[in-house]
Amino acid sequence: MTSSRGRHRRPSTHRVERAVVVTGASAVLPLLAALPSHAAEKSQTAAATTVSQQRAASAAPAPASAAEQSAPSHQQVTHEVTAGDTLSGIGEEHDVHWQDVCEANDHKIEDCRLIYPGQEFVIPKVNAKVAATQPRSSDSASSRTVAAAPAPAPAPAPAAASSPAQQAVDFALQQLGKPYIWGATGPHSYDCSGLIQAAYGHADVNIPRVTTKQARAGTPVALSQLRPGDLVLFSHRSHNDHVGLYIGNGKMIHAPKSNDVVKISDIHSQGATPHGVRVA
Repeated sequence: MTSSRGRHRRPSTHRVERAVVVTGASAVLPLLAALPSHAAEKSQTAAATTVSQQRAASAAPAPASAAEQSAPSHQQVTHEVTAGDTLSGIGEEHDVHWQDVCEANDHKIEDCRLIYPGQEFVIPKVNAKVAATQPRSSDSASSRTVAAAPAPAPAPAPAAASSPAQQAVDFALQQLGKPYIWGATGPHSYDCSGLIQAAYGHADVNIPRVTTKQARAGTPVALSQLRPGDLVLFSHRSHNDHVGLYIGNGKMIHAPKSNDVVKISDIHSQGATPHGVRVA
C-alpha cells in the first residue's frame, strides 16, 4: 500500500514541477515581447516628425502672388467744399474730371452747377497714368495689351454757370462768414439788402439798395418755382424787411442780423412766410 501511494504521488510531483516551469516561462515571454527594438523606436519617431512637418506646411499661408504684391492700395480721398470752390476747380486739384466728381456724389449734389461750403465730396480715383500701365488679358494667354489712356471729357458748357443769377450766387457764397453791419454794402461787411445789391452788382445787374424796393425790382415767383439767384423776401411788419438770395434745395444765403454773419439758412427759418422775386 505504501509503495503504491508513493508511485501515485510521484507523477503528481512531476506535474507540479512541470507546471512551475511552464508558469515561469509564461511570465518571462510577455516581458520580452513588450520590449521594442531600437529600430522600431527610430521608425516611429521619424514617422511622427514627418506628420508634424506636413501639418505645419498645410497650415502655413500661401505666399502672395506677384499680381497681389504689385496691386496698389486704394484709399478713399475726400474734399470739403469751401467758399469759392467750383466742381471744375476741385476736379483739377485732384486730377479727375468734374463730371466724375459729380457722378460719384450724385446723392449729395442735386445740380452739378451748385455746391455749398461745408459739403464733403468723395473724390473718385481715376488716374490715367496708373490705368495705362496695367496689363489686361486677351484671348491668348501669352499676349498682353496695354490699355490706352482715356480721352479727356469735353469741357462743360459755361452758359448756365455764367448767367447773372449764378454769378450773383457765386459772389454771395464767397462772402460767407463776414459780419452783419446795418447799412453796410461790403466788401468786409453787409446788411441783408447790401449783400443782394453787391451780389448782383458783381454780375452787372443794377438793383435798388433797400429791401422794400428790391421786392418790386423783378417778377414775383412761387416758392415751388424758385431758382438759384431769385430773391427771397420776408414781411414781419406788413412790409418787406428782410431779403436773402436763393441757392437751391430750400436754402438761401443772407446777412441775417446784428451780431451775426453772412450764412446759409433754410428759407422757412425766419418766422415769416417767404415769397420770391426773380430779377435776372
